[in-house]
Amino acid sequence: MPYKQNESKRHINKCSDTRIVIPPPNNAVAGNSDHEQRNNHTDVIKIHGRMAW
Repeated sequence: MPYKQNESKRHINKCSDTRIVIPPPNNAVAGNSDHEQRNNHTDVIKIHGRMAW
């Protein structure tokens, strides 16, 4: 396992409030209201770009 991966796992294990968010794919579009969090992320990416997300 690469060094950075080990370091990341140690940090995640120490911080109980750590959240990992995987970005939606480049071609994602807002869908039905069952996916409100995903739709919000998609809207922010559309407005500001993936690097600002």
